Amino acid sequence: MTATVSSPDDRIHLSWTKTRRDFHVSLALVIAGIVLEVVYYWLTPWVASSGASALTAWTILIAGGVGYVLILVGAIFTGVNWSLLRKANKTV
Repeated sequence: MTATVSSPDDRIHLSWTKTRRDFHVSLALVIAGIVLEVVYYWLTPWVASSGASALTAWTILIAGGVGYVLILVGAIFTGVNWSLLRKANKTV
């Protein structure tokens, strides 16, 4: 078997500014998810003790799930973008 050597034309050129912007967007997703989770844990006892309607309880529960997903997705993309930015700074 022979190893294939990639030519410089085969490499993907990433824009540093776009990657930095994506990094900031992914950080914003993480922060938004954390805010939703804090609101969820703050409102859950209040909804349980006040006897609020079932619609309010379901809304709070969905907000908690959305917050968890935002944290998870944002953290994954933050890690990827952080790694790409770190690699870009090493090559310059």
